[in-house]
Amino acid sequence: MPTFDVDIADKTYEVDAPDERTAWAWANKSHQDEQNKGKKAVDEEVAFMRQGSALKRGARGAGASLQNLGYGLKGIVSDLTPEQQQTVDVNKRFLDEDKAGFVGGLATDVASFAVPG
Repeated sequence: MPTFDVDIADKTYEVDAPDERTAWAWANKSHQDEQNKGKKAVDEEVAFMRQGSALKRGARGAGASLQNLGYGLKGIVSDLTPEQQQTVDVNKRFLDEDKAGFVGGLATDVASFAVPG
């Protein structure tokens, strides 16, 4: 069976398939499976972060905001690893979905702007 190189998004898949159309379909399926796996991992981590009292969630929000700030600074000089990007995505979703987390994150954001000035 011939091997085809199939480009989907920013990734190249090497697929052994009987023809080019089948290779594209199989590569597309693999790509979608990878995307869904990543989304499931984010969903599970956000659900874990939303557990506990409002005080705990607020503290997690403060930590998430501070972590995103650090990764934002790192992103200026170099690329984030996929794990770091996933952490940023989890933190953003948590801060968007949880009110106590949002308040903690907002407090950290305000303090981060006030401290240097």
